[in-house]
Amino acid sequence: MSTEYVLRTENSQFNFQPRYFNGMKNVMVFVSVDFDKVEVEDGWSYMKDNDYMNKTIRFIKAQIDNSLELNWDVDDIILATNFEFEYKGVKSVILKKTCEYSQFFNKEYAILELLERGIVKGTNLWYHDLDAFQLEEFEFPKFEGDWGTCVYPNYDGHSCQCGVLYIKPTAIDIFREMITKMENQEFGTTNDEIVIRNFVKLNPDYSHRVSVLDTRFNMGNTEYVDRYKLATKPLKVVHFSPDNERQWDMFAKGNNDCGIPFINNRLRKIIEKYDLNFKGVE
Repeated sequence: MSTEYVLRTENSQFNFQPRYFNGMKNVMVFVSVDFDKVEVEDGWSYMKDNDYMNKTIRFIKAQIDNSLELNWDVDDIILATNFEFEYKGVKSVILKKTCEYSQFFNKEYAILELLERGIVKGTNLWYHDLDAFQLEEFEFPKFEGDWGTCVYPNYDGHSCQCGVLYIKPTAIDIFREMITKMENQEFGTTNDEIVIRNFVKLNPDYSHRVSVLDTRFNMGNTEYVDRYKLATKPLKVVHFSPDNERQWDMFAKGNNDCGIPFINNRLRKIIEKYDLNFKGVE
């Protein structure tokens, strides 16, 4: 008969104790980059459009309007950028460090910097892309890990949706190691979803600290029928491109296999106010 011994290191799953924090910061990140120097993957070429920066500013304003309508305190709305910006009392936090070769890694760079500088301190961090919109008020979801994520259905359960992240301040060590490797270009990709799948979700050092969340916290376009069926209603966050004909029809008009619009009239008015919706071919 043999005896198996398990080494319980400080960071092992056996010693892991869930921690919970009150409140959350509403975090958005946008870094203006020189696309002659930064790689843009297939499918993202629109970032080089002449109107891209103008449209981005409209998205930022729409997001701030939406947050204020949903009773966010101005001090809890954080816009991390590399340029000066202010709108309705929300003033940009100027990042000291950005990724020089991947636009997609800037959210991870920014989250680490916000935690290290104490801009987010002792509270939770809700990150969302500029086209991921909050539908109604909600509390930071309760989960045991340090990193909360929704995953794509019908895959293997490890492909994380990285346009919306729910992060506790105790995840700072994960971000530190990840950013160090990003700076050294050790991952061999500029796609952060691949990095987070392999380095965080499937990493035995960190996998026990990642919690999969209800899809109500990130209802997106990919595999949308199953995501909607799996979501506890009402939806809290929707992630879609309103200037895309198919996605606008699906999310705003209800022309989808679920037979229901995924956004409400309140959010639709904000999107249309800033001319962000699909309006047909001129």
